[in-house]
Amino acid sequence: MIPTMRRRERPIGDRSFRSRQLLYWSATSLVAVAFAVPGVLNLLHVSHVADDMAHLGYPRYFSTILGTWKVLAAIAVLAPRTPRVKEWAYAGMVFDLTGAAASRLMVGDPAVTIAIPLTIACIVAASWRLRPPARRLSAERAQNAQFSLAGPFDSSSGLSGAVRGGTYT
Repeated sequence: MIPTMRRRERPIGDRSFRSRQLLYWSATSLVAVAFAVPGVLNLLHVSHVADDMAHLGYPRYFSTILGTWKVLAAIAVLAPRTPRVKEWAYAGMVFDLTGAAASRLMVGDPAVTIAIPLTIACIVAASWRLRPPARRLSAERAQNAQFSLAGPFDSSSGLSGAVRGGTYT
């Protein structure tokens, strides 16, 4: 008798893992497109984008700066094995989107133009929250970083004692 091959049984959480992956990649793809396309349009100083930036009160050169960072952020969230860069990209995206909503609010634009960047910010938050473990910056990874940025109040600076109530000698 020849043994028959049984289909590999799935672990209990396999379906939810795949659903989570699908949601992550859907949100991340939307975020990447939502930043890459306007970023390129900012870099090219396309007329309707330039007019919109002027309406918000920003100088022309700001489009170049903003466009560069938007394109880099879109690349960063898609790139593998760069958890620290991803953290900065996600933070920059939230700063950009909340700043866009605030700018729209301040110039008196309609509510829908304020809601659009806030909605995209929610998708950015979903992408950030759904990241697989390999794309996260864990506390252990952060502590084991290969570089150190000693600040003025670190123990090596001599100022830490004065700040903590000790004496500075």
